[in-house]
Amino acid sequence: MINNCKIIIDNHCLRHWSMDSIDDIFHDLKDNPIDATAIYIIGFDQFIKYDTYICDLICNHVKIILFNPLEGSQNMIWMYKKYGFDELIKNYSFGVVVGGDQPVDMPGLYFEYFLPLVLDCEENLIEIKKIDQIYLNSNKPYKFLFLNGRDRPHRKYLIYHLEQKNLLDHSLWTNLDPAESTCHPLPQPRVDDRIIGSFSIPVKFLPVEYEVDRFQTQLTKEFGVSDIQTNKSYLFKNQWGDIYLNARPYIDTYFSLVTETVFESPYSFRTEKIWKPIAMGHPFIVASNAGYLRDLKHLGFRTFDHLIDESYDSIDNDQDRIDCIIDLIDTLCQQDLPAFLTAAQDVCKYNQQHLVELAPKIRPEFTQRFIQYINERFRI
Repeated sequence: MINNCKIIIDNHCLRHWSMDSIDDIFHDLKDNPIDATAIYIIGFDQFIKYDTYICDLICNHVKIILFNPLEGSQNMIWMYKKYGFDELIKNYSFGVVVGGDQPVDMPGLYFEYFLPLVLDCEENLIEIKKIDQIYLNSNKPYKFLFLNGRDRPHRKYLIYHLEQKNLLDHSLWTNLDPAESTCHPLPQPRVDDRIIGSFSIPVKFLPVEYEVDRFQTQLTKEFGVSDIQTNKSYLFKNQWGDIYLNARPYIDTYFSLVTETVFESPYSFRTEKIWKPIAMGHPFIVASNAGYLRDLKHLGFRTFDHLIDESYDSIDNDQDRIDCIIDLIDTLCQQDLPAFLTAAQDVCKYNQQHLVELAPKIRPEFTQRFIQYINERFRI
């Protein structure tokens, strides 16, 4: 209970929830009578299943918060508009908990959901203790680590153009999407010849020895698949396997090229994709929205602007930004990478320690921020 208001939560939200002030749980929003004095926390499935019903409840002054910290602002804004909730958010009738920054006129509560998850796994804690091996091994078989899961335009664009520059052969990379891809320019193309037509990128898993131990047996089997979801569910045995760490890919590469979920958006959405190299003490270049590194610094982390040109982070034009990232990777791969890694070591170790210190604070601080958000959102 918060300020004499009962907290009634969707059962599907419980595995992502860290508060203890829960008064009741529901499995289906329509199964029980609505308590107009309570605050209802609903998940995504209930939201899309009962959007009209939820809208009616809100119009009758029932306090409802959509809890979806696994999504960033891009998908959330699309959902608000699709289901007609954007005005309800703007006029403080409807609350949202999200995993990314939101526009100022659609205020939501930002939960840094993915940050502590990397350290929740006991096997990951074993792997991150191997950080010194990254710097002891100066003769590595690959130049950079480049992991790609779901089909995203910026990932396909990077794969294609890094291949054109003969850089993929020097990377430890994956592609879990076997679909035929059309690699058009990103929005705001500068010239027409950026359109390069259709091309096929095969499924590419990590070599067996680089995969997390619990999933290695999947890579020794022969199988035929045709879609990204099947590939990921097969590899990870229907678990969320993206969160687990194996130190060896980081030990055998000099830096990570992180392809975040969001690229064509003005709002940062940090996922496990950035926290894994930070947890391992690995230098990184990030293909994401403009301002992503700036926002990472606001959390107290450091980047590598003293060693490489990170001006790409301030380029608003998506096409220019991704081309700048490709040029940076090309330039860095031609440099003395062992010397770069040595120079980056202090920042990497600082970031790893900062992550370890920050992670235990995220959930308790969210609880306090959630209470404050409820007070502000519903004026109670």
